[in-house]
Amino acid sequence: MSMKTWLGWLLMFCHARSITGQIGGQIGKQTRHHFSLLLPAAITECFFQQVEQNWNLHFSYQVQRVPGFQDVSLSAWVTSPVGTREGMVLNRPFGQINCTAAVSGDFKFCISNIAGTYGNKQVYLNIEVSRNTMVAEKDVLTTNDTLTEMQERMSTIALRMFIVRRFYNFARIQGGRDFFLVSSNLNYITCWSIAQSVLIALVGVIQVFALRHFFQVKTLTPSLRPRC
Repeated sequence: MSMKTWLGWLLMFCHARSITGQIGGQIGKQTRHHFSLLLPAAITECFFQQVEQNWNLHFSYQVQRVPGFQDVSLSAWVTSPVGTREGMVLNRPFGQINCTAAVSGDFKFCISNIAGTYGNKQVYLNIEVSRNTMVAEKDVLTTNDTLTEMQERMSTIALRMFIVRRFYNFARIQGGRDFFLVSSNLNYITCWSIAQSVLIALVGVIQVFALRHFFQVKTLTPSLRPRC
């Protein structure tokens, strides 16, 4: 194998790296993180979140903007502290993963742009951790305390509002994606319309000068008149 081939493989290995980060949040409490990030080409971003056992996990993403006409597909997955894959979405511009934590610890949320090798992608991420309603209802049945029961009922209502807000947020980011797409198409159509208008005007001017050249009449002077 030549030296150029080895050098190419080495550059690809150095470029396709992974970035990790801690997004925080206290264990035992409902947390929600939503943010946008610029995901470079051939990069995998991973975030860690502490989750308690039997709690619900929700991970969703949406591609908002890409340069040019490149592919908008991304991959995402969630990994438990013991290394098992809890859920995965492959090669889609948007997706969501819902699962229940089997163990307590730091769960890993990853978003990958390995397939995109021509530019960056703006991605919206939503990571949520909420208490399992079935576990909450079991806790209510084990106690006769009225105050505790009211507190659990309020927690259930708060969780359902949490879920409604999640779907609203997902619809909002889809609206943002449509807005960016319409803006991009508008700029594209405007630029091409101006270029075509200029080209049509230039062709018209060239045609006028060409026709004038064919129908040009020379004025006869006494020296140019035919003689017998």
